[in-house]
Amino acid sequence: MAINNIREKLDDDQLDLSMMNLKEVPLKDIASVPRATTLDLSNNLLRNLPSNFGSQLTHLVKLDLSSNKLTSLPSTFHLLVNLKHLDLYNNQLKDLPPSLHHLKHLRFLDIKNNPLNPELQKIIGQCLTQKECESAAKKLIAHFTREKNLALSQEMANKAKEAHEQQQQQQQQKVESDALRQRTEKKTVKKDKQPEKKQTKTQVETNSSTRNTGSSGGSFTSKSSNNKNRRQAAGERSSGSSWCSFMGLINLMLMACIATAAGWCLHLHLEGDYSQAGWQAAVPRFQKSFQKLQNLTAEALQPENLKKTGQVMYKSASVSLGYAGDAVQKTAYAAQDYLEVYTGDLTPYTSQVSRVSRQAYEWTTVQCGAVYEWLLKQDWQGMWDATVTFCYAILNKLQEWWTELLKNPTVRSAWNALCEFTVSAIAYIRQLMHSLIGYLYNVGPVWAKIIRDNTMSAVTSVKDSVQSMLK
Repeated sequence: MAINNIREKLDDDQLDLSMMNLKEVPLKDIASVPRATTLDLSNNLLRNLPSNFGSQLTHLVKLDLSSNKLTSLPSTFHLLVNLKHLDLYNNQLKDLPPSLHHLKHLRFLDIKNNPLNPELQKIIGQCLTQKECESAAKKLIAHFTREKNLALSQEMANKAKEAHEQQQQQQQQKVESDALRQRTEKKTVKKDKQPEKKQTKTQVETNSSTRNTGSSGGSFTSKSSNNKNRRQAAGERSSGSSWCSFMGLINLMLMACIATAAGWCLHLHLEGDYSQAGWQAAVPRFQKSFQKLQNLTAEALQPENLKKTGQVMYKSASVSLGYAGDAVQKTAYAAQDYLEVYTGDLTPYTSQVSRVSRQAYEWTTVQCGAVYEWLLKQDWQGMWDATVTFCYAILNKLQEWWTELLKNPTVRSAWNALCEFTVSAIAYIRQLMHSLIGYLYNVGPVWAKIIRDNTMSAVTSVKDSVQSMLK
């Protein structure tokens, strides 16, 4: 079906594709109209849904799949995290995927006239009335949530049991190795005692004869050797600590940038209102922004879009490297002309450098092409779907935890005080920034002139030193 026909079926936010004898879902065309939050695919000939159905239509709120021939739901169906109304009436479904516990907003489920397994049918109920369908949605999510928790508990218990057994095995191995080491040491000590007894008398006589003659020189040599070792160890510690300090500074700056960006994003979504009402009003904005990010990322991760992006980046990188290579070549030629006045012909050396540089450039080009081909073969869509599922689960848990926490009067009072303090602090920081900008605007030209003069003086000094060395 063409996109223009799809758009003709769109009425406000409702897309009606019912009774059209569809055998396959026109997923790409439906995904091109994200405004349609209600999708009706009832009374068609659908036997299955596309594998990426859930990841492409995360904006859906109401979905009607009744009177089809569906035998199962795709593994990505749980990504319809905004879904509130689901109609699966009169299909061929025998079971439902346990991952549906992610549909936290589901409030209506009609699944009658399906050959469900008796256990699941007993849990869900009959769905004969509106109230029973609403109750069915709650029971289904609760059932799959319990199963998930039981599976996680069993998995944690198995891991704890394996860790305990592994720890006991390691302890037993340690005891055995210690016993073997002690036996080996006893044998070694017993063998060493016999020649030591014979050498003791000779060593005493030798030491007494050389004590007077070699004490001063040996002492000096030992001290100097110890001092040298200490200096080397101190140098190694100093270099290691310097590198750690540099990496720590880089990590600190990165964390500060991330925290600043997160704070600014939070401030924009709250629109300056840090009260409880402001947070409640900001939740839809957060969801809308995350939804927009998800849609844009899903579109960018399409194979054809990834290929276009890679081609553009490769072309831009090639052009930039070409410009950089020309600039470096011109600079090198100018430096060669300048130095040849004092050193003679440098072509035998510069030709080798040019050859090695060209080989390095060709090797880098081949490696970049290999990396590009590898990137195209990766399942970025699957990785993104898993990331979205994880993020939605975290957001839902945070929202539930925050709602429960604010029911405590003490916490609510402390939160309100913190919000008032934050607003005051932001206003104070804004005032300081205005003052700082005004100060920099006034003194900036003076500092720029000082820095420019000092830089020119340093460059002139270095140039004079190089010329004097060459002469």
